Amino acid sequence: MAEPLTHYSSQTMRQAGGLLLQRILELAAGFFTVALIPRAMGPDLYGQFSLVHTLSLWFSALSGMGAVSMMTRFVPEFIHRGDHAGLRKLAGGMMTLRMLNAIVAASVYFVLAFFWLRNMDAGTHVIVAVSIGIRTAATLPFTLFLGLNQTARWGVAELLRRLLMFPLVYTGYIAAGLRGACAGLLLIEAIVLALGLWWARDLLSWRGLRVDRTFLLPFIRFSAAFFVGNALIMMFQHGGEPLVKLLSGQYAEVGYYSIAFGAYLTGAHAVWKVLNAFGPLFSTLSARGEIDELKTWVERVLKLYAIVSVLAAAFAYACGPLFFRLVLGPGFEPVAPLIALLGIAGLWFGPGGIARLLAVTYNEPISSITGAALQLVAFGGLSAILVPRQQSQGACIAAIAATALFTAYCTWHIRKSLMYSMRQWGLVILVGAACSPLLWGWSGPGPLRYALFAVVFLASTAVLRIVTMGEFTALRRVLRRSPKPSPLSKS
Repeated sequence: MAEPLTHYSSQTMRQAGGLLLQRILELAAGFFTVALIPRAMGPDLYGQFSLVHTLSLWFSALSGMGAVSMMTRFVPEFIHRGDHAGLRKLAGGMMTLRMLNAIVAASVYFVLAFFWLRNMDAGTHVIVAVSIGIRTAATLPFTLFLGLNQTARWGVAELLRRLLMFPLVYTGYIAAGLRGACAGLLLIEAIVLALGLWWARDLLSWRGLRVDRTFLLPFIRFSAAFFVGNALIMMFQHGGEPLVKLLSGQYAEVGYYSIAFGAYLTGAHAVWKVLNAFGPLFSTLSARGEIDELKTWVERVLKLYAIVSVLAAAFAYACGPLFFRLVLGPGFEPVAPLIALLGIAGLWFGPGGIARLLAVTYNEPISSITGAALQLVAFGGLSAILVPRQQSQGACIAAIAATALFTAYCTWHIRKSLMYSMRQWGLVILVGAACSPLLWGWSGPGPLRYALFAVVFLASTAVLRIVTMGEFTALRRVLRRSPKPSPLSKS
């Protein structure tokens, strides 16, 4: 790894490490959710729950106004200038706009759900609508911490949602069925909102909740440009369940797809959270004109991601079917092969995520917008062909093809602005492919096949010097450094 390593990059690595630990805890919490909630509800009722939950995520995400991209791009500039008053003005104005969006999103959802999902009672739709409003407002305080290079604190919102999902949703379901489970979602969002407002109290106050249109307009324009791409991505990520319902007409197939694609999204979101930790660093290096250092960081992150994604895909293939058959029990057998299938899509999520981050750094929203539009159209078109024939499996195949198209286009487009190398990422994938017969070439137990694959694969990357001990030594030096405290972080 190149020297010198700045305090800023040291803090970025520490924050990324904190996010990685959070993602591990999220996976552990997700185990209890997947193990017990679908089993307790059964395929049909869980299909209904996953559908309204997905719609709630969809509406709250579409109301986010691209805040993550905006905070990543502009908050570091406020801090660099020492303009804390301007940062508070930005935070307060955006919070007010977010609350207005929350009211609109909740209202639109209720009208749609009331007329489309008539077999569910209106009380359930009211509870979900309120949870959408609260979630929409709750995410804004946490995005501020992303721009402040406190990404571990930013990630706490999603960690809380994962940790509280099982106890509150499961308890609510036992007490009051589907309506109670949705009430559990509502309580989770209320807790997240309360914590976010408390942590961001130095930046958000009642007096600061004022909308200065002239001041906010440049930020809203930037946010709106990236919001379009983010909205299209959210429609792809959370649009599968409604699409499967429309094309198959079966809630059980919705449930199968929801569990399998949800497992994929858990990993994808973990990668995206960790990648976002590097957003402020990328923007800072670009602003300082340190382009070679920026390329080094991009290529380094891509290489490490490739190693992790190969190991994850191999685990999904070798151990995923056995794991999910044991966890989910009778009635959910079709989920197991879907898990193994979707492991393929994870191989190229990292390059797509890097391209999205660099699009923010270089103010290239057209890259994300066009790539996301291609992804959504490909997913919808292929699903229309495959889902009527192959049900949830057809939707998973469509998702794999659509994510590959998104990554290929976005990477090609952003490399016009920063010509970083994809060589080592591709080399890692090729080594993984060369070792893959260890997974499917013999009939041993899945965990044993995976263990053998992992040892041979990692040893191969070391022999080929794809990853060197010098890199690990430099990384250890980074993590030992004491980073400068971020302004406005005393809360």
